[in-house]
Amino acid sequence: MSSLKRPETTDEEDAEVRRAIAMSYEDAGLDRQETGVLSAKGATSYFGPATRPSYDLNEWGLVTSGRRVTPGQEIVPDLEPADRINVHGEPRFIRPLPSREYLPNLLTILHAIPLSRKALLMPDKTRMSYGQDSEWWKGHAIKLPRIVSTVDLSSVEPAVTPNDEILAEMQRLMAFLDMSSRSYASADSLLSLDAVQGIPSVSPLNSVIDKVLHAWELSVEKAAPDHASDAHIFRSKIGTTDSEGLSTPYMRLMPLSINTHHEDREATLAEVLNELLWDLEDPEESENYIEEAAEILPMHVFRQDTSAQRARLVVPPSFYLDQYLEENIGRTRQLRKEISLAKQRVTNIEMVRLKLERFQRGHSGGHIDSSVLLDHSIGHFSGQNKQAMLDERLASGADINVDLPPPPEHHEQIVRRLNTIYDNLKSKLDGEH
Repeated sequence: MSSLKRPETTDEEDAEVRRAIAMSYEDAGLDRQETGVLSAKGATSYFGPATRPSYDLNEWGLVTSGRRVTPGQEIVPDLEPADRINVHGEPRFIRPLPSREYLPNLLTILHAIPLSRKALLMPDKTRMSYGQDSEWWKGHAIKLPRIVSTVDLSSVEPAVTPNDEILAEMQRLMAFLDMSSRSYASADSLLSLDAVQGIPSVSPLNSVIDKVLHAWELSVEKAAPDHASDAHIFRSKIGTTDSEGLSTPYMRLMPLSINTHHEDREATLAEVLNELLWDLEDPEESENYIEEAAEILPMHVFRQDTSAQRARLVVPPSFYLDQYLEENIGRTRQLRKEISLAKQRVTNIEMVRLKLERFQRGHSGGHIDSSVLLDHSIGHFSGQNKQAMLDERLASGADINVDLPPPPEHHEQIVRRLNTIYDNLKSKLDGEH
């Protein structure tokens, strides 16, 4: 039966409705079975929409409907309708991902940079139609429509490819951030595209940002080769003098790891980049450099200590990558050697500090804080420990009448020497000398 023919009977009309529902499920990728028949305790039970005010929990259960959610997966709820309206003058944004990755934040930032906004929007590479879905802003994917001629039903545009889909979705997101009556949209549909899912995770961060930028770059090269130069604005190429090369020379997201030795102070952007790009442990073994620098360089800052509340990274208003470029390897060689020697000195000082701070009890007796040990020793030879114990017992109501004898004369000399050691230790740890 033609889909344009009007149903003549009730049965035909019901059949059309069932077919429409089935097709909508297939398009959305939803489970079909939302109503059906169950058999429990030998009795046949029907399940469907909840219509009663209450149910026996032993006989009824809750089944999911609509978009499938993996057990244990976090869901970011939508705001109330009144809060979804974009107020004039306020910016629009992309809703956070349940995984808490920073792709929505990055897309919003890239939209605010003219160079990246133009590259992602691709205003001179548009389609006749981008489709529509009233739930797109929630993350529902829109399949690109096939535009055909009304004369011979031939395709007006080339066949839609996964590369076309990611370009179109990125254009939708940029256009949304440009103008919309809604305050936010979702990047979920972008992540679900085949072009993104087909990208292997080679980044040390295993980040969706790296996968999306990589997939978008490849899609531009294939679907819009005239824009190949725009596709590389986020890509940097890292070179090396190591004969074995690098396993992943291309970077679209630079991972800046703040090591544990920066935990007690703020780290500068230059320090962290030095540790990423330069082999400061053995600067003469191999030399790394930036062979091609991205015009826009996304960076992901993270701490190795995942319990840390803040990154504490100092980012200057302006920063130059010249010292990391291939042409400046010779100029920075002496600087890298000095940084390596300074790091070794800091490591040695740290080892001395630990020896001063901690006293080891035997081979397996653990450690005691040196200041606590000195305090206790001074209290023992001065008699303060015995007096404190006596005062504590008197305070608890014990009937004690004891006069403590003065400490031996040579104990005073020991106390003076211990106090000198304590003062020297404290001044070294405080950095006074």
